[in-house]
Amino acid sequence: MNLKQYEPFIEILSSLSKRNNFVFGPNPDSLEEITEKPHSYIVVNSLIRNAMSYAKAIESLIKVGGAEATFPLLRSIYEIQLEIENLLRYGKPEENAAKFTINAALDIESHLEEQSDYEFEKILSSVKQVIESQKVSSPKAFEKIKEQRRKRQFNWSGESRSKTERKIFKRELSLYKLMSWEAHSSLASLSNFRIVKCEDFARLEFDSFDPILFDPGLVAFLTVGILFRIFDAYAVVFPQSCLDQNPWSPEEIENIKTGIEEYSKKVSDKFSSEDDENLSV
Repeated sequence: MNLKQYEPFIEILSSLSKRNNFVFGPNPDSLEEITEKPHSYIVVNSLIRNAMSYAKAIESLIKVGGAEATFPLLRSIYEIQLEIENLLRYGKPEENAAKFTINAALDIESHLEEQSDYEFEKILSSVKQVIESQKVSSPKAFEKIKEQRRKRQFNWSGESRSKTERKIFKRELSLYKLMSWEAHSSLASLSNFRIVKCEDFARLEFDSFDPILFDPGLVAFLTVGILFRIFDAYAVVFPQSCLDQNPWSPEEIENIKTGIEEYSKKVSDKFSSEDDENLSV
C-alpha cells in the first residue's frame, strides 16, 4: 500500500487546530430546526464537541510523532460516529435522543448507588431529577430503556456497537473490533520484538504489530473520514446548524469528500483484487 497518498490528510486534519472559534450553539437562522428537535440537537452537539476535542488531540500526537498512541482516541471518535449515525439515521431522532439521555442517567444512578465509601448525594439527587423528568416527558422511551436493561442491553439502542456497525456499513469486517484490540492492548504480546545484547546488559525492543495502522497519514485519513461522516449525518437533520458549526468551509468539504471517495475506492479495489487472487489460487 502506498501510504504517501494519505499525507494530504495530515494538513486537512491540522486545519482543525487553526480554528478555535467553534460555537456549539444556535444562531437565529437555525432556531427553527432546533425548536423542532431540541433533544436530539443537544445530544448530538454534545457528542460532536467530544469528537472535535479527540480529533485535535490526535492531530497533536501526529505532530510529535505519536501516531501509534492515537488508536484509543480514534476508537472514541468512531464510537461517536456510530452513535450519531444510529441516532439520526434510524428511527426517530427525538425518541432516540431521549433514550440516550435516560440510559446515561440510569448508568450514573446505578453506579453511584453501589458506592458505599463515598457520598454522592447531590449528584445522585440531580440524576434522579433527570430520570423523573424523562419518565414524564418520554414515557415510552423510558419503559423501552428499562426493558432493555432488564435484558442486560446497556447501550441506549439495545444493540452492541459491533451490531450497529454492521447495520450502518453493511459489512462483516469490523473496524471497531480492530480499534478495540489496540485500545485494550489485546494484541500487545503479538508485537514484533527482539532482545539486543549489550556489553553488560540486555535490552528488549518492540516494534508495532502492524506498522501500517500507525502511519500518520493513514491515521489522519481515518480521523477526517470519521468526522466527515459525523457532519454528513448531522446535515441531514440540522442542515443550517451544520453549516454554522462544520469546521471546514463548503469548498474544503467538497475537496475532502472527493479525496475520501478516491482513496476509499483504492482501498476497496485493492481488497477486491486480493480476493480475486486468492480465489484463483
